[in-house]
Amino acid sequence: MIDPIFLVEAAINGILLGGVLALLALGLNLIFGVLDIVWIAYVDLVMLCMYAIYFLNAVYGWPTSASAYISSSSRPSSRARPSTSSWPRAGSSSSCNPSPRSCGPRITRPCA
Repeated sequence: MIDPIFLVEAAINGILLGGVLALLALGLNLIFGVLDIVWIAYVDLVMLCMYAIYFLNAVYGWPTSASAYISSSSRPSSRARPSTSSWPRAGSSSSCNPSPRSCGPRITRPCA
């Protein structure tokens, strides 16, 4: 028979992992909603911050709150976000599409 403590521990681990995945999805959703681009490097940045928290906590003995603050404050500045170059923003008045459905949703093409 399976130990009930093992089942409770597995349930808590599943809830915590689901919370981490939900935070990753929420971050990608916010970035796409604000910038209208999918910034795949966000997941790499989150992974590096998680490793930084782990090593500052496990190897150097820092408290978890201090290591989380240090690793999250060392992210790149807002000037390092990817540029949208010369493409017009979806729904802007400078769009040259004859109809909004000619190229699919959220895709605009610059004037020739």
